[in-house]
Amino acid sequence: MATHFNFKAPTNFNYSPAGLIRFILFAICAAGKRSDTVAPKVAAFEDIIPLTELARWAERPDVICAALQHATCKMGQYKLKTRGFIALAGQLASNPNWLSECTVEELEAIPGISQKTARFFLLHTRPAQRVLVLDTHLSKALRELDVPNIPIVDYRRPVSKRAYMLAEESFLTWADTQDWNNPADPAAMARFDIERWSAFSLSV
Repeated sequence: MATHFNFKAPTNFNYSPAGLIRFILFAICAAGKRSDTVAPKVAAFEDIIPLTELARWAERPDVICAALQHATCKMGQYKLKTRGFIALAGQLASNPNWLSECTVEELEAIPGISQKTARFFLLHTRPAQRVLVLDTHLSKALRELDVPNIPIVDYRRPVSKRAYMLAEESFLTWADTQDWNNPADPAAMARFDIERWSAFSLSV
């Protein structure tokens, strides 16, 4: 069976091309779901369509959708995920290095990739990224730390673009005053995100 994405330790600035694809597919599928149930399903999808061959199916949404609906995958939201996987396959068909070069705005243009998901991917695959991965865990932690302009995250009501950008600006201003945010450490922001996520996971 294909390798499961290691969602407990996602930070790696040297992912292989297949590793980057596995990461972004996991991120698309995990939104609003339990990571431990999604990781094996993404691996099951990879058993059907090897990640290095994803680009060849850019014009075959029927094949992608069938793989997603396979008994061992069954992730739900098939239409949205199919559109996202097809859009990603198209980008990779045009540029095999797209996931190493794309911007946050380009990622957000892929169906199923939210503001948070795009930033989560960049934060943990590229060094020294100055972004806010605004999820439930970090929203709660930052509000407890009295960081201003941090909204309550509710999956039923996505955070607006304006509110997200304001929260990100406030977070980065606050982060620049913190001892943990060493400018010489390219993984400082990523480590903070994972530590907050781990603390949240243990509390629920």
